[in-house]
Amino acid sequence: MQTQEVQPGSQLLFTVNETVQLLRLSRPFVYRLIQRGELASIKVCGSRRITWDAMREFVARQVAMQADK
Repeated sequence: MQTQEVQPGSQLLFTVNETVQLLRLSRPFVYRLIQRGELASIKVCGSRRITWDAMREFVARQVAMQADK
């Protein structure tokens, strides 16, 4: 099976697996972030989707929290 490289900003919605690739986090951790409301997502036909903006906001919050330490 051939894997395609995910291009940030090239699409509106990303699957959880694509989000895992882009953020370089584990799949269970991404689901925990979604469950805790730390990573915004929507449900489309029963599957979670995350926007590019939601990922950017999550990263920006993480950077800001690290800067405060």
